[in-house]
Amino acid sequence: MPEHYDLDRFRHNIFAANYRAGQHVFFMGRTQFAGKTTMAFALLDAVTAPELPGTVFCMKTQDRVVSALTRRLDYIETPTWPPQRKISNWHPRGHTLWPRQGLKNPEADEAHLEREFDKALLWHQKHTPGIVFADELQGLVALKKIRARLRAVVTRAGGAGLGLWYANQKATGIREATIDGYFKNSPTWTLMAKDPDERNLGAYSDISAGIPAKSIHEQVLKLDRNSWLAIHRDGPYWCVVDAFDPAWKV
Repeated sequence: MPEHYDLDRFRHNIFAANYRAGQHVFFMGRTQFAGKTTMAFALLDAVTAPELPGTVFCMKTQDRVVSALTRRLDYIETPTWPPQRKISNWHPRGHTLWPRQGLKNPEADEAHLEREFDKALLWHQKHTPGIVFADELQGLVALKKIRARLRAVVTRAGGAGLGLWYANQKATGIREATIDGYFKNSPTWTLMAKDPDERNLGAYSDISAGIPAKSIHEQVLKLDRNSWLAIHRDGPYWCVVDAFDPAWKV
């Protein structure tokens, strides 16, 4: 049976104590249920620093959670990459790349997002160590150039110290933007939220890292809202994170 931890103990005593530059992390959970973005920011807060900076990719037009947590972590929001550097904060612990969208021409907005995220991914491949958090993966892999760049990072950049963290509603993605095996099999840490959909549970078992699929199913179905089953591939090691914490409520 997996051990249980509250969020603060998990992120400091378990996650941060074992995280190494270049490790990838996958968050899976339903929108407006699991708190994927909040969980990711809480873990970023535990490990990022000027020596291991984080960059959050946000492709939404508005998101109060991303906005509030960017401020909480003292990340600097930037609409373009590379960001303008400030003498008062020359080496920040992180950035949130949030390209502006005109909302009049969807094709132009999509092309703009693709250019900015592509520039940032290429920059990060040349400037390591660091962490890129792709929130959400499904929207990003729908951009053809970004899909190829993310695949290159998740398969080849870990050894150079670039960790790719990514969140998605479903382990399988959707027909127009599937999540292929590279993203399922590369993470050192995989965090799964409750999901009663049998198709998604089947996809969870594909990345069980040696833990029986039946055990994964049983534990995921027992999870409460805002709780996570966390699996560390190198053990394999697993635990349940009872992640609701009023201090992180936005």
